[in-house]
Amino acid sequence: MNPSVLTPLQFHALLPFILPRSPAGRQIGDLRARMNAIFHLACTTDPWRALPPEHGKPDTVSRYFRRLTHAGLWERLLEAIKDHFPNHPLNEIAPSSSAPAAEPSVSEASDSSSLSVASASSPP
Repeated sequence: MNPSVLTPLQFHALLPFILPRSPAGRQIGDLRARMNAIFHLACTTDPWRALPPEHGKPDTVSRYFRRLTHAGLWERLLEAIKDHFPNHPLNEIAPSSSAPAAEPSVSEASDSSSLSVASASSPP
């Protein structure tokens, strides 16, 4: 699956699940580009270091993803995608066909940190 670029409506639906500021309080530049990069990697098996240059620096994107996961926002986003109505903009980001929901996992090896999508069990 090759993700498309987030539409303004999809990005607006993501706003409650993203961090607009760094821990030091600085405004984070181009949040949409960072989320596009995260969704790009979530749809591939590529490691962070293979992130295409148009998505920015792999270190920057992976650091932002770690902050999202440590804040619990990535998990909340996955739950929201699972729980919203089929025509909600969040479901357009990660459409659920007959396949089970996807859950990312982060491998934090020093050189080969990667984001991969693993199948989660279906809800009862």
